Amino acid sequence: MPISTNGLIRTLNSWKFWAVLLLAILVTYVLFFPIFKPLMEDYSELKSFEMQMVKEHDAMVCHQIYSMNSGIFERINATCDNEYYRPNISTTTYKGLVVYRDTYEKFQDARRRTLDDLHKVIPLLPLLAVLMLYFNYVLVDTEYLLMKGTEPALRDALLKGLNSIPGLIIAELTTLLAVFLIGVILAVSLAAIFGELGIMLVAFMIMPALSLVTPTYHFTRLVIPIEEILRTAKRCPGGYTVLGLLIMIVGWLFEAAYTHYLGIWSAAILALLGLVKYMLDSLAALVVYLGGTEEEKTG
Repeated sequence: MPISTNGLIRTLNSWKFWAVLLLAILVTYVLFFPIFKPLMEDYSELKSFEMQMVKEHDAMVCHQIYSMNSGIFERINATCDNEYYRPNISTTTYKGLVVYRDTYEKFQDARRRTLDDLHKVIPLLPLLAVLMLYFNYVLVDTEYLLMKGTEPALRDALLKGLNSIPGLIIAELTTLLAVFLIGVILAVSLAAIFGELGIMLVAFMIMPALSLVTPTYHFTRLVIPIEEILRTAKRCPGGYTVLGLLIMIVGWLFEAAYTHYLGIWSAAILALLGLVKYMLDSLAALVVYLGGTEEEKTG
C-alpha cells in the first residue's frame, strides 16, 4: 500500500487513534507513576550526590594545585571553586575520586534506598512491558486501517491485540536476543575503533529493530522476525536511520527525566515522552515497514 500524506493526515485527525494513544498513556504511564515515584525520587537524589562528589573532588584538586603553585592561576586569571571546597573536613575515596565523607555517606544511603525501590518494582516490569507491546499492536492495527481509509472498530482492535500477545511476546524476545548478539559482535569491533562513540553507533543501529517488531508481526505473524526486520532496514535505510535517531533522542530525554525528579511535573513530562515513544514505535515504525514493502514491490 502506498504511504500517502492523506493517509497520515487521516490517521492523525482520527479521534479513535488519539483515544487508543491516550488510553495507552493512561494505563502504562499515569497509573504506574505512583508506583515508580519513590524510585525516581531516590535515583534522582543518587545522581545528584554523585555529581556533587565529582565537583567536590575537582575543587579539592584545584585548591591543592593552587596551594603548591598559585602563580599558575594568577598568570591565567583562574580561580578555584569555593562552593564545593570544605577544608579540614574528613574525606574518603570513591572510584578514584577524593570526596567528603559526609557526602559519600549520603550517596551510599541514597543508593541503598534506590536498590530497595528497584527490588519493589522489578516484579511489575514484565507486566508493563507486555502492556506496552499490547498497546503498540492496537495502535499499529488502528493506524493501518485509517491509512487505508477504513474506519477501525476499537473493540475489534483491542481484542485482536489480546489475541496477539503470546506471539508478540515471543517475537519480541527472539528479536531482543538476535539484536543482543548482533550488538555484541558489532560493539567489539566498533568500540575498538571509535571507543564509546562505537557503542553509541551500535545502539543507534539496533534500537529501531525493536520498534519494528510490532508492525512486522502484525503483517507476517513471524515469531522470529529478525530477518524480515533486517530486510526492512535494507529496503528503507533512510526511514530506518531517522527512526533510530528519533528513538535515541527520546531515550536521552527519558534518561534526563528519570535523573531529575520534579514532582508532579515529572508525571506530565513522562506522559508526554511516552506519547512520543508510542508514536515512534507504532506510527513511525509502521511507515518505515510499509515503506520497505512498497520499495520491494516497485524495485
